[in-house]
Amino acid sequence: MIRKGVIMPRLLITVTDEMDAELRRIAAERSAPIAALVREALEEWLAQRGKQIKSDVVWGRRPTSEQGPSSEEHEPGQQAAVAAN
Repeated sequence: MIRKGVIMPRLLITVTDEMDAELRRIAAERSAPIAALVREALEEWLAQRGKQIKSDVVWGRRPTSEQGPSSEEHEPGQQAAVAAN
């Protein structure tokens, strides 16, 4: 994932079949990527512990150079924030 020309860390998690099915259902209902739902849940979990961290991840960008995208070098991405129901 790239944010403002910086490669961002990625996580790999293992979930149950039931968790996967529910995440996919909610993602389809909201027209949002599963990763955005996971980030939302992580933000809420951190907030409960006194950490106000907001993700400003943009998805859908493709860098066209080794230095990463500039505003002129990529297609506009979609903001990955998802409103809570």
